Amino acid sequence: MALTCNLSGQTADTIFKHPRGIINQSGQQKIRERVQREPYKSLLAQFERRTIENVRNDKRIITRPSAYVILQNMLDLAFLYSMTGSQEYADQAYGYIELCTSDSSFWLNPLSFGLTRARFLRNSAIVYDLCFNAWNTQQRKLISKQLIDCAFSINSAFGFDANYAQESNWMGVRYGAIFLATLVADDYASIGNRRSPVNALNWDSRERLRDHIRVNINPNGWSAESLGYHFFAWSFITPAIAAFQNSLPNNQATKIENFAPNASNSILALTSSIVNIEGANGKGMKADLSDDNLGITPDLFLQVVPINPASQLPVIKWEIDYLKDENIVNSIFYYAAYYPEEVQAENPANRGLLNFIEPAQGAVVFRNRFHDQNDIVATFTATSKRVRAHQSGDNLTFRIIGLDNIWAVGAGRTGQYAGQTNLFPFDTISKKGNYISGSLGKLLEYKFYGNGSGYAQGSGSCMGVEDHIRYFQADYSKKTGAEAVFVIEDKSKNGKTWRLNTPEFNKVEKTSDGFIITAPNGATLKAFVFNGKADKTISTTTIRYGGDTQENVAGIGYKGKYYANTTAIDCKCNGNIMVVLTLQPNGKEHPEVKLHGNKLMVGNTEVKRN
Repeated sequence: MALTCNLSGQTADTIFKHPRGIINQSGQQKIRERVQREPYKSLLAQFERRTIENVRNDKRIITRPSAYVILQNMLDLAFLYSMTGSQEYADQAYGYIELCTSDSSFWLNPLSFGLTRARFLRNSAIVYDLCFNAWNTQQRKLISKQLIDCAFSINSAFGFDANYAQESNWMGVRYGAIFLATLVADDYASIGNRRSPVNALNWDSRERLRDHIRVNINPNGWSAESLGYHFFAWSFITPAIAAFQNSLPNNQATKIENFAPNASNSILALTSSIVNIEGANGKGMKADLSDDNLGITPDLFLQVVPINPASQLPVIKWEIDYLKDENIVNSIFYYAAYYPEEVQAENPANRGLLNFIEPAQGAVVFRNRFHDQNDIVATFTATSKRVRAHQSGDNLTFRIIGLDNIWAVGAGRTGQYAGQTNLFPFDTISKKGNYISGSLGKLLEYKFYGNGSGYAQGSGSCMGVEDHIRYFQADYSKKTGAEAVFVIEDKSKNGKTWRLNTPEFNKVEKTSDGFIITAPNGATLKAFVFNGKADKTISTTTIRYGGDTQENVAGIGYKGKYYANTTAIDCKCNGNIMVVLTLQPNGKEHPEVKLHGNKLMVGNTEVKRN
């Protein structure tokens, strides 16, 4: 960290102590002790073989696409040095960091893509900190100066296409990287001088990062830009907070509940929303909103172990075990550094996390249990708050995942509304039409019943629907004979088309009373449509997930693959409509659904609505 006292007469190599970033010296010792025994020992051996192979195949030519591979290989070599103490890995990591910090296209280029440049700085800061003790003084001085220069450069301008809104995840990435770099870099030029300019940048980036978190994370912990962007931004913020805590041990000001109070509950919002369904790159799927980022980065649950309140560790440990798969090899450093062996895991249901509510955002989560990939999660949002960054046409929409499948999704990274699961004031929905930007909804009421069931009601449309009120209910009681029952009831002046978007890998068939969606594993979601005298015809359309947006739109990740399209299922209505969805595993029949006046019967049970 930057110097704060007069160090005249001392040598730099005795002054600067490392590691002090994502781990400290005692953490370094714990890692090396752990990897001598199982399961860490075998995981390290696999990680070592994989890293050696990746490095062997790396051409070391930096472009924007190749930079991520280069930066990951550099980081993995530093992790190997940290775990094994092998000089060879530290030397190889130095070769990489010298390449990265001398690159003219990103390192000090104010016009380069800011998110990539921040990744250069974050990874290089971690590598410098972990490998410091294996490098000579000349190497340390060179890389430390480069870190400081890059931190000042990024602070001045964040580069091409930057979003400077305080709420934007870009600002979390920017100031997380700068804050981390100023905490681990050593200002050799200021030895003996109390007024190191790095001190000023350290303070400034810390306060700007705090301001960003304050407006980006809602009071109960839900990200204002959606859960997907929380994962991304906090891959930069988390190491910075860890280094902050290591720089001032036992100082209450560094505790996350004091430094960023809203964020202390964010891991609980994530926990409620995640099912360990296999995505494109391992376990973990969330019922997300906004840009509809379904995949997750399980590493975050390991990385928050040292920075989150100790009271949350039993739930965090349970979630780590829940998401753990063969890809834990890639996470061996964090697993060896942070996995809380001494903590007794606790099922999140015991902490009331079957439901989650973020009143400020109007987001409500309903979950049936915490057990395996067949857990069921539904999310409803009124979108009562928007930030000047990633907005979405998701007022009064819902998401459903569970029974090892994805059922109801949004449009992805696009302003086009065709991919939304919502109510529209059109007979024909244009694939090119855009939602009403900035339009807000309002969460009118909600209630939870203790077993994950409950309801929420909201108003407001960004599709142009007048006086739209949507009621959403989740029933996990199983009294109806179904694993789950979802009731969606819409009232409006001019709603004409009710639409549900489902991933293209699901099979959609029309039925006499609605439609049925069949998952690849044979599970089914059956819809019973009650739309008065409106046309009973059900129609389907193929929609590109992400609309016309090309950048950062890989598709829907599921079972090791990405899928480019959704199937939009449309039902006609005259202002009002009710759709009842029943969810069943493979081979199980759906109960009959009947509406007698205002009495809704599912099987032999009345499902009472508020």
